[in-house]
Amino acid sequence: MKRLIYSVLAVATMAAFSFNAVAQKVKFAGTITYSVSFSGKTDPAKHVPHTYSEDVWGNMTKRTQNNGGIGICTITDGDSAKVTQLFDTPFGKVGISNKMDFTESEQKIKKEVTPQPDKDKTICGYACKCYQITITDLEDDDTQDILLWTTTEIGENENVNSLSLLTKGLSGYVLSMVIESPEDEITQTVEATQIKKTKIKSVDFVVPDSYKMMSEDEFKEFVQTNFGGSGEEE
Repeated sequence: MKRLIYSVLAVATMAAFSFNAVAQKVKFAGTITYSVSFSGKTDPAKHVPHTYSEDVWGNMTKRTQNNGGIGICTITDGDSAKVTQLFDTPFGKVGISNKMDFTESEQKIKKEVTPQPDKDKTICGYACKCYQITITDLEDDDTQDILLWTTTEIGENENVNSLSLLTKGLSGYVLSMVIESPEDEITQTVEATQIKKTKIKSVDFVVPDSYKMMSEDEFKEFVQTNFGGSGEEE
């Protein structure tokens, strides 16, 4: 179950909090800063990142973070349903692009969305509705609950979250998420701490020439050669 849930959440990591990037009725342009915290039987210092920012321009988002000394930039294009990840590593600057396709994953899980009106709250001045997302592994019936808070004051289109299996079908822009891992006794909380409207241009979402774009197989080989991993979720 843990492998499946982490696989689902990995998509959320690629696309969201960049999972907010499909054409919106309310065209927001600005920068959102998020905090990431951990509680339970864990040392928060072992987990990264503790903060990251996300530039939003209508149906485009660009999330930047530092993960253990590696700069990671995730660019999502809501029109093409494409997610591009750029990695600034000690071994070079590389990137990989993928289109979101949940056909296989959706056949392996059952997802239920339950509104939690008693937990609605305001985040950075934006009214947010709370939803509980319950994901069930159809093979062993294990379940995972995730709480999400969304606001329609930034994005109103119900497809705003369609780049993530976790949030697909929800209405509004995600400003907070709480994930509990009972097996590890760890709770992860991600929440917006600042929302600032700024001037953002389409050129900000263009991949710099300094990055070498790779195929999926090339990227896996790059990770295995330089980091000793497979480039896939364990």
